[in-house]
Amino acid sequence: MTCYLDEGLAMSWHEFHEFLQMGGYGAYVWSAYGVAAVVLTTNALLPVFRFRALRREIERGGGRR
Repeated sequence: MTCYLDEGLAMSWHEFHEFLQMGGYGAYVWSAYGVAAVVLTTNALLPVFRFRALRREIERGGGRR
């Protein structure tokens, strides 16, 4: 697998596991992607859950005063 960067530079991996290892920094890189995915997903879903809970509360007549 060859990936071309700006100015004609190329990164080359002979095996897929070399790509996943990221030159020894794979654990840090992939865990950072994982944390970012969890944070973004949580950021997207929490308002939806809160909206649904508030809507149910209002429908039951228990809205805030």
